[in-house]
Amino acid sequence: FQAGDARVGWEKYYELKPLRDLWTSIYEVLWVKEGALHPLATIKYWMELIGMSGGPVRPPLKPLSAEAKALFRARLDATGWVERLFDLAEG
Repeated sequence: FQAGDARVGWEKYYELKPLRDLWTSIYEVLWVKEGALHPLATIKYWMELIGMSGGPVRPPLKPLSAEAKALFRARLDATGWVERLFDLAEG
């Protein structure tokens, strides 16, 4: 969009939609469930998956269970973006 090519801008916008939807779903719990804990454990796990160091969550938060990690990883993999980002970084 900044380069003035609206067609390419919209293509990129829709191309990134799966990642935006996943990000929104992580925070959605804060908007719809009173007293919900911040999803920091999920964010830190996401960082770990893409090679960043987020470290462990501190109390009162708890780390993700193996089941929650597997579910999130499947959802992230379904976007197709993890592989694409690593391909872009290598190429």
